[in-house]
Amino acid sequence: MTRQRKLGKARVDFERISAASQRSLGIPSHYEDETYWCVDCGKECLFSARRQKVWYEEKKRYYWQRPIRCDNCFRVRQQPRSAKFHMDRSLAALQDAQGDRELMRQCALQIVDYHRQTGRGNLPLAIHLLNAQDSEENEVLEALAYCRDKLRRS
Repeated sequence: MTRQRKLGKARVDFERISAASQRSLGIPSHYEDETYWCVDCGKECLFSARRQKVWYEEKKRYYWQRPIRCDNCFRVRQQPRSAKFHMDRSLAALQDAQGDRELMRQCALQIVDYHRQTGRGNLPLAIHLLNAQDSEENEVLEALAYCRDKLRRS
């Protein structure tokens, strides 16, 4: 005996959707669960009515936008962007607070993390920042070894 999943529904609050979506024609009065297939892994996914309500009313996404990746593939795709964002933010903060050893350590480790994910990043700068630490901490030593190894190979 196969069980059928009950379709979810949620009422559209037209006052809360974005101005661009409000100008669209054909928006129904209710969100309904929809299925889609991830463009990366091909897995069938559910775009639930509850999630649609969050997307369009809280996050103000345009109504005709739909997800194209499953949550896992989306996270994998976002990780390098997130790493670069945090690295750039720390480097900008370091320019304002030169000599802050903890910030230098944080920047160096974020450069290394970004390089591990993308193969890009300023490893000589990371080495300079890590050498200023005078630390025997495992994380710092591993990051230094990684940088030196990658620079030797290039």
